[in-house]
Amino acid sequence: MMIRAIRSRFTDPAATAAWVVFAISMAALVAYQLRLLNFSEFADETETIVAAKMMVAGSSLYREIFNHHGPLTFLPGMLVEWAGGHSIAAHRALIALLQLVSLAALLFSPLIRNKHAIVRVTYTLLIATIYAGILPAGLGHTYSYQVLCGIMLSVAFSTWLLPLIAGEPRVGTARTIAGSALVASIPFLAITYIPAAMAFLVASVHKDNWRKVLCGAVAAIAFNLVFLVWIGSVKGYLAFHVYLNAVLLPQYNQGHGLLMLIGNAFHAATSDLGGVLLLGLIVIALAAAACKRPAFPWREILVALGLGSMLIRGLDIHGLSYIYVALTTPLLLLHLIPAGPPRQGSLLLVLCCILMARLIVGGAKEDQLLVDRRIPETTEFAQLAQKLTAPGDRILAYSFQNYQYLAAGRLPASGYYFYLPWQRQYLDHPVLGIRIDPCMDIEKARPKLVMLDEWKVWEKYDWASYGGCVIDAMARDYIRLPHTQYYVRKDVAAGIGVLAQADDNLSVSPPVSKGDRFVIARTPDNTHETPRRIGLRLATYARSNPGMAVLTTPLADGTPSVLATLALPGIEDNAYAYMEVPPGTTGPLSFEIREGGGISFWEARKPDGTTQPCIIIEYPSAPPGRTPGCPLDLKRLLTDVRP
Repeated sequence: MMIRAIRSRFTDPAATAAWVVFAISMAALVAYQLRLLNFSEFADETETIVAAKMMVAGSSLYREIFNHHGPLTFLPGMLVEWAGGHSIAAHRALIALLQLVSLAALLFSPLIRNKHAIVRVTYTLLIATIYAGILPAGLGHTYSYQVLCGIMLSVAFSTWLLPLIAGEPRVGTARTIAGSALVASIPFLAITYIPAAMAFLVASVHKDNWRKVLCGAVAAIAFNLVFLVWIGSVKGYLAFHVYLNAVLLPQYNQGHGLLMLIGNAFHAATSDLGGVLLLGLIVIALAAAACKRPAFPWREILVALGLGSMLIRGLDIHGLSYIYVALTTPLLLLHLIPAGPPRQGSLLLVLCCILMARLIVGGAKEDQLLVDRRIPETTEFAQLAQKLTAPGDRILAYSFQNYQYLAAGRLPASGYYFYLPWQRQYLDHPVLGIRIDPCMDIEKARPKLVMLDEWKVWEKYDWASYGGCVIDAMARDYIRLPHTQYYVRKDVAAGIGVLAQADDNLSVSPPVSKGDRFVIARTPDNTHETPRRIGLRLATYARSNPGMAVLTTPLADGTPSVLATLALPGIEDNAYAYMEVPPGTTGPLSFEIREGGGISFWEARKPDGTTQPCIIIEYPSAPPGRTPGCPLDLKRLLTDVRP
């Protein structure tokens, strides 16, 4: 029988062609997924990855680590970290693998298993193209709980729930238990999925399968509770994931009233073409399944309501789970197609080839988009952290700068590794004895480096309104690197020659011209040592300016001796340009425009209204001197400083 079936496939040219196209397309899909591993940084994703890293390092979720998400969200991340994957790409690789599992579940769904290969391949390739070519624009390729939920439900729907609704007799015990377990697990990603999970489970119950459904659901709940107890705190889960999300957070994002949530779902499903098409697809598919039975279609209605509940937070990133599930509903329509070769099989084969080409070639201007939105390999703060701290040291990046930890390869110094207004409010009135105090963590860990971007959350809540004791800790124990968001602990700052000083107002001088000259004054603390390099912060107005500048010192007869030259066309805009001072040089130093001009000096304006050019003077052994109020040269600092 099996040999006859295999022989029949190879004697059907259309089926053979379809499977060949499918194999090539799957290879192209994997290549596509690889290109997406570093596409578009998502702060919620890096938040999840950082938490997983802290958990693997031994910290307890909800007891020592604050997070909004449910505990199951972190299981994939912990598995990746245990396997040695520490980058965003490694975590996304697991999501890409789960997408392939979802596609396999669609291809081998009991609803279309006996359909012609062209039908199965066309549908699967269409969904694969949406996964790789469309959803990444809405972050559908990222490691987020919304994507995890969507993939879990996609597998459960295609292998179990939709076949059950369609009356498919081949839904066995294993599929029932596994499907109900997947559905029962989604509330442990986010409590907002509780209505959907309940609706789907109730819709699946028959008099002959309720024990199996109950068994799968109970097993899933038990597993997730054991996992929660193992990696975290039940009280912390109730305090952070339930109480804070349900009681405090609504005070900041327009509330969670029933009518508002229903309105959110309605607008998400009907406000644009994509939403309307998905809604129409769901309704038509469920209606087609309901028409097969004369009874009241309560199961289909429950499924529709469950899907609608997944839109209560909109159709952006929060609607990804809804989109993943909606893409499984065509199975109910394909189930109605006769099992033989379709009449328009050649047209479907053409569509398969087009989809294959889309996966191979990509979208319009996509290569440039992948370059423009590629996740940076590092950041300025990450480089600074790697220079000023050892691998075991911990840092902080506030308010919501989670990628900085990954780029720096450093763990956070506090369980409050990001800091937002509702977290500050919770500290005033903690519940169930759960409290993570960032300022106590700062005092205990004494991180060498802190980043404060002072984010005005949603353009409503200023950093000063929720920074609280963090602001006080920075003022007391840290020095801010001038004109940056970075704070260095005072003893570390002293080691690299950074002294506490006010940030004066900066301005640029009028453009200089040939003959302009000024004397470079050495900083008082280092007058005993000869400078080795002079840096001047210059503005070029984003253009190439002709000419040449020189560094001079007077000879015994008073004539200037040229020590170094600086070609003006090669100067970088708004950056320090350096000139070497020959060893043994004595006497005052001057900077002079010998030819051309057009550049300006950055100047620091003092309280008395006078200005000074921004100059850095480097010495052989002493810390560098810098005009008070002028920015550091971080590029230079990153090159020269050692932890």
